[in-house]
Amino acid sequence: MDILVTGGVGFIGSHLVRALVRKEYGSVTVLDNLHRGSLGALNDVSDQVRFVEGDIRDEKLVRELCRGVNVIFHLAAQSSVMTAAADSQYTSRVNADGTRIVLEEGAASGVGRVVFTSSREVYGDPLEIPVPESAPIAPKNVYGVSKAEGEKHCRALASSLTA
Repeated sequence: MDILVTGGVGFIGSHLVRALVRKEYGSVTVLDNLHRGSLGALNDVSDQVRFVEGDIRDEKLVRELCRGVNVIFHLAAQSSVMTAAADSQYTSRVNADGTRIVLEEGAASGVGRVVFTSSREVYGDPLEIPVPESAPIAPKNVYGVSKAEGEKHCRALASSLTA
């Protein structure tokens, strides 16, 4: 199986990449812009993965990396609530537009599954903890809004593929 992990040098992404390599699920390509993560996070598996420095907003690059891929784990995001508030335009472009690009290019390339990593921030102030996925989407900050937009892109693409 060929796997693409976006945001694969971040905290969660690097743990996922190491687990995929350990379990020998298949070849793993990591796409990351190194905006927040460090390539050093993959030192112990660097000889077992293909690393591509790039941005999920680069449609041509994402299209190229999706060819022959079976699964995309999409973790790439501007993931800081504080940074999101300081630069809402960047946050929206990465989290909403970037997610749309990953989904569209994945679908066009015949990728069978995309696993999207969202955030509890899409729920705003939840009514209960733990927050069930059925809770109403009610983000109260820029970061939450951008991740909710990513979720909407996922739902829209899934609906169009099953229609």
